[in-house]
Amino acid sequence: MRAERITGSELESHWDCDNRLGDDVWLGDRVRLGNDVRLGDRVRLGNDVRLGNGVWLGSRVCLGHDVRLGDDVWLGNGVQLGDYVELGNGVRLGNGVWLGDGVRLGNGVRLGACVRLGDSVRLGDYVQVPVYQSWSFAIHWHSPGTIRAGCLIKPFDWCTANVRQVAAEHGYPPDEQERYAGYVEQIIAWEKVMGDKIGFARPD
Repeated sequence: MRAERITGSELESHWDCDNRLGDDVWLGDRVRLGNDVRLGDRVRLGNDVRLGNGVWLGSRVCLGHDVRLGDDVWLGNGVQLGDYVELGNGVRLGNGVWLGDGVRLGNGVRLGACVRLGDSVRLGDYVQVPVYQSWSFAIHWHSPGTIRAGCLIKPFDWCTANVRQVAAEHGYPPDEQERYAGYVEQIIAWEKVMGDKIGFARPD
């Protein structure tokens, strides 16, 4: 481990905590790591980041400023978190997950690969966002009242009215158009079932 990779950080007893940093890791100012932390290659942590005990970050993970991760959090490769994100204990994020600024996830939350959540989204404890793989694109809940499908992020009403047309324009056969529409219905129903376990985070 080369000292220049952690210049500017306050890592008390860093070498005594059984932490392991990969190659080309950059930590911002006032970063604090718990015990038994593992950072993969090319990890970037912003200023004032706090990682709990037993945190594992894959390669190419990027955390913004003032991010807080609880204990036993696992982030896959290529995960990106915006500023002021807070993750509870035992959170698991798959490869390529992106979270906007101010996102707050409770304990035990699970997000599959490539899920993207908008700014200030809040998920309560043990919530799992379903991801449906359609004929060409994955589709999932993005934030209250919106769905993400491929690069599109649209309100529920828009998705309900246009899902079949959009699927047809992307070359989906008729049976896949109906399946795609069914996924939209399932996501809308999922939000209703979740109730107050999901929403927007309130500013401190």
